[in-house]
Amino acid sequence: QIEHYKKLGLIPFCQTNVPQSLLSYNCSNPLFGTTTNPYDSTRTCGGSSGGEGALIGAKGSLIGIGTDVGGSVRIPCHFTGTAGLKPSKMRFAHRGGGASVPGKPMIDANDGPMAQDVTTNVEFLRNVWGDIDFQSDRDPYCPPVHWNESLYASEKKLRVGYYIDDGWFTPTPALQRAVLEAKKHLEAAGHTVVPFYPPRLTEVIQLYFRAVCLDGGQYVLNKLLKDIIEPTINMQVTLWMIPTWVQRALSYPISLVFPRMGVLMSSLTRDTFELREAYADIEAYRE
Repeated sequence: QIEHYKKLGLIPFCQTNVPQSLLSYNCSNPLFGTTTNPYDSTRTCGGSSGGEGALIGAKGSLIGIGTDVGGSVRIPCHFTGTAGLKPSKMRFAHRGGGASVPGKPMIDANDGPMAQDVTTNVEFLRNVWGDIDFQSDRDPYCPPVHWNESLYASEKKLRVGYYIDDGWFTPTPALQRAVLEAKKHLEAAGHTVVPFYPPRLTEVIQLYFRAVCLDGGQYVLNKLLKDIIEPTINMQVTLWMIPTWVQRALSYPISLVFPRMGVLMSSLTRDTFELREAYADIEAYRE
């Protein structure tokens, strides 16, 4: 990908900080320390692409590339007042890149642009996907789907679903207000905006954790136990060290006091059969 961006005239000049394991909304690691919010050093810049969000939020770069599984581009952009997108899976070549947990085909990371405004992201994608054959020729998994200007410029009115509480994470009042403001803008542009309630969120959260930590967290744990562990991920590491069957046994009593922790403790896979069932359940839920 970097080869492609340089061909298009972009100038890569740095790599930015990420949290240890990448599975975090913070941005700390034992090697480079903690990256904070460019507007308030007592607050986080978000993660996992937090360093990139901080750099762009501080006007230190026009555009950058982050990676996103469950918000790792979108969250730091939100925290730093910038704009980011997570494109559909495999819209960018993955050759030469790494992953915090390889081999999770149902819930995979994807690269996404991060910039100071949406317009810059659009211009970036217009150029990259206008020349997508460069990546497709080098990575057979990257489809040669070109930028469609007529589709982008279409004035066709859309039907858009929205929600301000998904039943699992209740957003802050400021976040709810932002969604409602976006709703007003869409309606003013002539689009139809309707309430949407994502079904069975507790089940979805369990499937998400199961598919991301597909081996019960052992791959990441084995890496971390050979390293200095960043204190901000101590709870994750401690949980991964507890045998899955013990977590299952404790999940119900703990859920009576800490419901979300109880769900997490009942989510990790016990065996490959359960993982295969989770993959089938994800496909069924999407359908």
